[in-house]
Amino acid sequence: MMQWRPDQTFYPSPKIAMEAPQEKLAYVAMSNPDRMTQPDAMGVVDVDPGSRTNGKIVGLVNRTPHPSQPNVSTRRGDKTHWPHGERPVARRLAMGALVPGPMFSPERTRASRVRKVWAKMQRTGWLLAIALSGLVASGASLQEAALTNDQIHEMVKAGLSETLILDQIRNSKADFDLSTSGLIRLSKEGVPDRIISAMRNPSMSRVDDLSSSKQTVKLPDGEGVRLILMEDISSSTANVGDRISFTVADDVEVNGVVVIAKGAAAFGSITAVAKKGMLGRGGKLTMSMDRVKTVDDQTVRIRATAGREGDDKTGKTVAVAVFAGPFALLVKGKDVEAAQGTEYSAFIDEDRDITVDSR
Repeated sequence: MMQWRPDQTFYPSPKIAMEAPQEKLAYVAMSNPDRMTQPDAMGVVDVDPGSRTNGKIVGLVNRTPHPSQPNVSTRRGDKTHWPHGERPVARRLAMGALVPGPMFSPERTRASRVRKVWAKMQRTGWLLAIALSGLVASGASLQEAALTNDQIHEMVKAGLSETLILDQIRNSKADFDLSTSGLIRLSKEGVPDRIISAMRNPSMSRVDDLSSSKQTVKLPDGEGVRLILMEDISSSTANVGDRISFTVADDVEVNGVVVIAKGAAAFGSITAVAKKGMLGRGGKLTMSMDRVKTVDDQTVRIRATAGREGDDKTGKTVAVAVFAGPFALLVKGKDVEAAQGTEYSAFIDEDRDITVDSR
């Protein structure tokens, strides 16, 4: 009989791992590895971690000798002797008993471990890929955020050129509110008609922009502009510094060329407010008109202010003064109110070159 060779490897079972140190291994000794119906012996092997050649039987689980083969030594402390040098076949232990299972070898075990590691790496890789795809998707969603009315207003308010805003509209996804109320709000906020048209139909705006040529026209100081108030204002609610919205009542032309379009936005502010008081004292409201939009999306200074005071309780008087500075409408006895739709006159307060389309 031959002693256990160094290449004869035993493998741990779950049961042994729980009840014995890890160096104790379950085994099944087969007289014929190709025939797994009747083992020669089953037991526990104590393996010296420092020398894989020193295997000893430390406990016998079962011993069923094969009739045609010599017995395996079962005495405690003996070296393991295998009949005719057949290689032992390790079995997994389940439910406290050694049961049939696939044969193991060091090569097969290493391959199995490699497969397990590779499977774990694949799972980790998939998780990482999913996480990265989520980050990319979230980043893409942020980059592709649709333009809104508020963003258009912010660009106009920041003084970006009309051309730049049009390009942004053409090259971005949009989620505009193009309802009647949405368009009115855009106009009140000073968004030029051309930009509003581009918001409604970006492709038409592109054709219009490409098919036009440009020329320069001088808008002179003192040119008159008629403005329409776009909101109700009252001395009871207004505060100094509040912004006021106007719209241009008629086209402003220079040498037959429109430089300020009808419907263009103009802006003003509240410069003085006095609430109505005791003893019949009426309220007072003073407004200034500051800037107007031209056809090339410039903002040009305008001059004039308007003021109004309410009825006097002892007699109704209205005074109107128009000049280069503030002017007032005085009516004593109640809060002053300026109604939406009221027209005012203003004047261009500087010379400015305006770029217009010529077709």
